[in-house]
Amino acid sequence: MEGKYSVDTISKYIINYCDEHFGGVSNLRLQKLLYFVQAQFIMDLDIAAFKEEIEAWSFGPVVPEIYRKYKIFGRDNIILNTNDDIKKYLFSFDDAINEEISKEDMHIIDKALKATADVSTAELVRVSHIQDPWKNAYKGENFFGSIIKKESIKKYFVG
Repeated sequence: MEGKYSVDTISKYIINYCDEHFGGVSNLRLQKLLYFVQAQFIMDLDIAAFKEEIEAWSFGPVVPEIYRKYKIFGRDNIILNTNDDIKKYLFSFDDAINEEISKEDMHIIDKALKATADVSTAELVRVSHIQDPWKNAYKGENFFGSIIKKESIKKYFVG
């Protein structure tokens, strides 16, 4: 299943939305939100929000390239509008994608973000751990690269 946007585009939208509405987002939370946004797109449109793969890591679903891009922030909230040194680091990994998300698709992303707004990051991790897409893909702490297939997300959330 192909994705409609790049994960970088979706991530930046989520980061900006969370900055504006919730006071920010950490990398750990961003990873869970990407998973739930992906699920929302599949439920509403029968297509993926983004083409990149989600992997089953010990703290739940993770998109490795986004995790690596923002790991510089550690447990702190991700800041896109920051000093020039950090901007050079962050955007040296960008592939110059400048996609525009349609208003209809923004509503789908917003729906997923609003649904998770009052749920703690720890609870999002816990919830992702009890869902079949992560449970069926996870191979253990020392094993990376277990893909959570988009078809698995569709089967779990749509039926």
